[in-house]
Amino acid sequence: MALVWLAGAAVAAGWAGCQLLGVRRRGAAVRTLLVAGATSESVEVGPRARASLSLARRRGLKTALLFTAGSAAGFAAARWILPGELGLTEAELGETTFSDVALAVGLGAGLLAVIWWAGCLARQVVVGGATGMVCQLPFAPGGPVVLDPSRETGMVPCEGGPDCSCAAELERWPDDAELFDELVPAAPYCPEHGIDVVNALRPDAFRRIAEQPWLWDGEATPPVPRDAGGTGPYVFAFAGELFAGIPVARTPSGVEAVTASTEEAEFLGEDEYRDRVPAVLRPQDGVLDRIDLRPAGFDGWAVRYRHGRAWFEQESS
Repeated sequence: MALVWLAGAAVAAGWAGCQLLGVRRRGAAVRTLLVAGATSESVEVGPRARASLSLARRRGLKTALLFTAGSAAGFAAARWILPGELGLTEAELGETTFSDVALAVGLGAGLLAVIWWAGCLARQVVVGGATGMVCQLPFAPGGPVVLDPSRETGMVPCEGGPDCSCAAELERWPDDAELFDELVPAAPYCPEHGIDVVNALRPDAFRRIAEQPWLWDGEATPPVPRDAGGTGPYVFAFAGELFAGIPVARTPSGVEAVTASTEEAEFLGEDEYRDRVPAVLRPQDGVLDRIDLRPAGFDGWAVRYRHGRAWFEQESS
């Protein structure tokens, strides 16, 4: 029995090693493409983006440690029980002994630990190779699209900025404040994220930060990348399908993630992207102006309102 489990552990270790080598080769290939296509532009990556990347690199570590602890506990239990079973007859032991059960638990957990540790190591290899790069991904029909699940329109991080009053405004309604964790609704009178700030932006300045969630009404869809030849979102530490990177947006000082625990991006095909970002009818009255976002790589316009945040209007196909 022990030989069977040991053989299984050896096979699992060999499989994990082969997977790790494959991951390293694919990561190196992506890294070569990124370096070949890199520009001379340098941007500052904000602390929330770096914190999100650090969290992503540690993902799976707790599970690997749990399986390792379970394996150690199983082997320790088997070693403690086994001396008491020595010398007993088959009838006294029964079909399955407690030491067999403990050994099976230890070996099973050990196999899973090997797999999880291999995954953690692969993630370290992949993410570590692209840590210093910010990429703007292309968008084309049928190609991959990165969708940031945490970038909700009309929201800002709780910590805001030096002049942000969004979190303080939310404290006026304690029951509502309990519903929010790292993101809070952008306050209409906030000196940094208020409606007047949105409407005071010149068109070029609006285009540069069009991915910022606080610019848009909470019921509006986020800007949709252009259908052909356009550019999509920015991601930090992109490593291909192995790790899609941390979604970030342009800021006046560089790029930044929405929160310090922004989840890694995911790849979606064009059809799935359209399903996940359905069209919403915007209000027809109170329009202030329209800003063409196509020069910034988006498929439509920003429609600003006198008494509300902007709505995205997608170009008709």
